[in-house]
Amino acid sequence: MTNLWCHPGLRSSSPIRHAQGRLRRGSIHLVLSLILAALFVACSDKDSDVTTSPSDDSSSSVCNDCEDGSSSSVTPQSSRSSMVPEPVEGYSSSTISSSSSVTLATPCKTETEDNCEYGELTDDRDGKKYKTVKIGDQWWMAENLNYETGSSDCFSYGDPNCVKYGRLYAWGDAMDSAGTWSTNGKGCGRFGKDCSPIYPVRGICPNGWHLPDTTEWATLLAAVGGREIAGKKLKSMSGWYDYKGEKGGGTDDFGFSALPAGLLGDDGYYDEGEDAYFWSSVQRRSIDAYEVFLCNQWDKAEMSKFTGSKDYPVSVRCVKDDVPGQTAQFSSSSAKSSSSVTPLSSDSETSVSSSSSVTLATPCKTDSTDTCEYGELVDDRNGQIYKTVKIDDQWWMAENLNFKADSSFCYNDSAEYCEKYGRLYMWGAASSACPSGWHLPDTTEWKTLINAVGGQSTAGNVLKSMSGRNSSDNGTDDFGFSALPTGYRNEDGDYFDEGSDPDFWSSTENGNSYAYHMDLGSGDYAYLGCIYKVDGFSVRCVKD
Repeated sequence: MTNLWCHPGLRSSSPIRHAQGRLRRGSIHLVLSLILAALFVACSDKDSDVTTSPSDDSSSSVCNDCEDGSSSSVTPQSSRSSMVPEPVEGYSSSTISSSSSVTLATPCKTETEDNCEYGELTDDRDGKKYKTVKIGDQWWMAENLNYETGSSDCFSYGDPNCVKYGRLYAWGDAMDSAGTWSTNGKGCGRFGKDCSPIYPVRGICPNGWHLPDTTEWATLLAAVGGREIAGKKLKSMSGWYDYKGEKGGGTDDFGFSALPAGLLGDDGYYDEGEDAYFWSSVQRRSIDAYEVFLCNQWDKAEMSKFTGSKDYPVSVRCVKDDVPGQTAQFSSSSAKSSSSVTPLSSDSETSVSSSSSVTLATPCKTDSTDTCEYGELVDDRNGQIYKTVKIDDQWWMAENLNFKADSSFCYNDSAEYCEKYGRLYMWGAASSACPSGWHLPDTTEWKTLINAVGGQSTAGNVLKSMSGRNSSDNGTDDFGFSALPTGYRNEDGDYFDEGSDPDFWSSTENGNSYAYHMDLGSGDYAYLGCIYKVDGFSVRCVKD
């Protein structure tokens, strides 16, 4: 099931949103099963005007009632509970960020003509041939992967469905967690298993191709016109059920031809004819990973923090290696030995461009020594003094902001938590809360920090404090950033994850309702992702 935290229909006050809160507090398969069941029941809409859906269809689309009324003004994004940068919503320009760009693709297909640039891929493992298509600067498979593994599935166990839709793969299978074809995704297995994949992850893809990360998916969505219309542009013209009298399929303007293959959940197969799900190579947490989601009920494409359970098999589309703008992620072991590296390309339009470089910061703190370069910030509004730290070329607050403002809160409404963790801010309050001479970091500044401390796969570990967590998931705090497990506040005033997750706002919006934030959750990873602006997160300011 897809855990789309930027899913427009998942309001903070909804039962599904509350279920997400329970999931964040550590529930496992049982809760996922309940969420899956709740989504199908709540979204069944059996009285709707679905014109071509079979009358005996017992499942229902997960995308009903998904309008939130917000406009889709766009700037780069940052996701639900967290990931590293995602695609731009409603993008109408070829510019992805100030430091990188995406070429807008030219529509090449109509109902009567097809002038797209196609190719053919032969999988040397089983001889299967796949149609491929060039969209912008990327080459994509124009069909779903159909390479058989012992744990992959055909929809409804039917071999003809594998021919029609390709096979469905759990995330570990898609990542080649056994390391059969490459080692970059080795160990990225089942639900509850944390891992640190190294970009690019070939995974289950044929030689010369790889499982796309969120940056590559973001590039595709931006190239076809932005996330608000990407679903319509990428969906096949036929094979999708209509919804309330409206055509459920797409225009397939670029020859991507996404088919509604559905998925396999705990209780069986769902959403054939209604939804398409595609894995990325980016883990969200030990229990889920990012995926792209297309639905027969809307024109948009979703890639957000309500991510997919690793155990629920969905489709795979592979992207060709060595496309322009593609950069290799470095591992923590190699990062320490080099003074300069090309930044990793991980999540989307806010990624640092391939032409820039980041100097790796030198670790300066251990259990017994601390040689970091610290400073002191005095907030002239209330006289509060904060420790600051220099990491590479940036000066950061080494403590969370504790300036009282409207729409800011102490965890559990208790002043002792403000003293311990600083305040939790809704995004509107956070955007103007920093002291004079400092500001709320945007996603580019957060990404610069991630790269400087060794990359996405290790940044969570080296930025987290050495103590304070409820489990053994403390960090090494190599650079004196000392991220504390503050937890967060949702729209309804409920508090979660104290002793577990640190979440920090960025200044980057994603439409009217969402903004990006940095999540240093369980494991070693750091993520930038988008979430509701009305949620409450911590604030770290960076020097002007």
